[in-house]
Amino acid sequence: MWRVLEKRVGGVALISNSELSFRPRSINVFKTFEVLTVRSTALPSFYLTVIYRPPGAYSGFLDEFSEFVADLVFNADNIIIMGDFNIHMNLPSELLTSAFQTLTDTFGFTQAVQAATHKNGNTIDLVLSRGLATSNIAVLPYTTVLSDYYLIKFEILVPCQRQESNQHYRSRHLNSMTLTALSEILSPATAIFLTYAGSIDNLTNEFNATLLNAIDSVAPLRLKTCRRVPTPWFTDETRTLKQLCRKYERRWRLTKLEVFHQAWQDSLLKYKDALILAKTRYFSQVINLNKNNPKHLFDTVAKLTLRQPTPDSSFHSADEFMKFFAQKIESIRDEIKNTI
Repeated sequence: MWRVLEKRVGGVALISNSELSFRPRSINVFKTFEVLTVRSTALPSFYLTVIYRPPGAYSGFLDEFSEFVADLVFNADNIIIMGDFNIHMNLPSELLTSAFQTLTDTFGFTQAVQAATHKNGNTIDLVLSRGLATSNIAVLPYTTVLSDYYLIKFEILVPCQRQESNQHYRSRHLNSMTLTALSEILSPATAIFLTYAGSIDNLTNEFNATLLNAIDSVAPLRLKTCRRVPTPWFTDETRTLKQLCRKYERRWRLTKLEVFHQAWQDSLLKYKDALILAKTRYFSQVINLNKNNPKHLFDTVAKLTLRQPTPDSSFHSADEFMKFFAQKIESIRDEIKNTI
């Protein structure tokens, strides 16, 4: 974050890697603070906001900031708000600090900076996150040459959009008709090699070329695309175990030896255990990162329970429903009469 102040004129800016594909979301103009909000086309539902609030009255700021945050929460699941708020978060007894803390808690934000960020010893530069977890937070010593503020460094883990991994390959379409046509072509084409008088190398090259031309004429190579959506919990470890499992399977099917059959079974169990563990870790991380994001949590639970069978429910008509409650009321009345 970079800020230039000259008298009462301020400004906010953001320098980012072009691979993140940040685009300004919209130009928000507020009276009590300056803001720059960007969204990434490469990351799903991720907004990054830089804010500067000049010191002074705060009643209008709380109203405007509440309106601004409500709009962000409505449109995005993963949000980072950072900047100079000029709010002494190290002094929770101050009215502004208490009101601001209540506001951020209401919207499910977590404030990550706990150390002093100014040479006077106050925590006024903040990092607010919602739906994301911050880590490796470091507040570095300042230098009076550049600023009287400290440098804040932190890391966030942002879920990336799944990209389809397209694999291109070439193949031939072979069936009974193409095999018949190939046989008809090869009979006269290969007859000349019966009386060929050249070297073995030349004979081999010409014979291979003849075969290739023949099969290209009846079943030419065609470019095909295999679309694959990568599984997020399929790691390098599980991939290696799967390859080893397939290796033992192929050896057993080729040799029918019991030693390879046992090795295949053992590697298969090990692969399944590793896959379950990797999947558990992945969804635990997703749930932990989105513990303040009910929408994402419900979506995750829905995905995990989608394939589970739903219990059978018997059909009841409206008349049966009414009779049930009528009988229930009558039974309650009878019990009351008997107790009097």
